[in-house]
Amino acid sequence: MPTDSQQPGLNEINSLLDKGDAGAWQDAAGNSLLHHAARLGDKETVERCLALGLKASAYNKENECPRDVARSWGHDTVAQRLDAQMQQEKAATPAPAIGYTSLDKIRAEAAKTGDNLFYHFARRGVFDQIIALAEKDPDGLTAADLLGKGKDGDTT
Repeated sequence: MPTDSQQPGLNEINSLLDKGDAGAWQDAAGNSLLHHAARLGDKETVERCLALGLKASAYNKENECPRDVARSWGHDTVAQRLDAQMQQEKAATPAPAIGYTSLDKIRAEAAKTGDNLFYHFARRGVFDQIIALAEKDPDGLTAADLLGKGKDGDTT
C-alpha cells in the first residue's frame, strides 16, 4: 500500500464515487476505491462501492484483495462482508483460465520469477484448475509445489 499521505480519505473516496467512473479508478499500486474503503474500515463506503459494482475480488499489484486489506488493518467485520461478497462473485462468475497447460510450465515460470505460482492460484480460488492439470500429470503435485513460499512467506 502507498504511504498514508498518498492514500485517499473517506471524503476523497466518496467524491470519486460521486463522479460515476469509480470502477476505472486505481492508484499506482493497483488499489481500487474499495481497497481504500476497506483499509479505512468504513462499512457504509464499502457498501456504496459494492453497490456501484466495484469487485471485492479485485487484486492489487501486491496480490491483495480488499478483504485482505481490511484484515491487515484489523477491520474484521468489513473483511467478513467482503469475503461473503467474494463468494457471491465467484459463484456468479466462472474463474478465468489460468493460462497454463501443464504443471511443468507453471514450475518453469515459477523458477524464472522466484515466486510460487501455486500459492497465487490457491489464493485466487482457481486451484481446481491446478488439480485438473495434476490429474493429467503422471507425477502430479509435489511437496515442493505445495510447500514453496509466496513472496509474503506463506505456503500454498
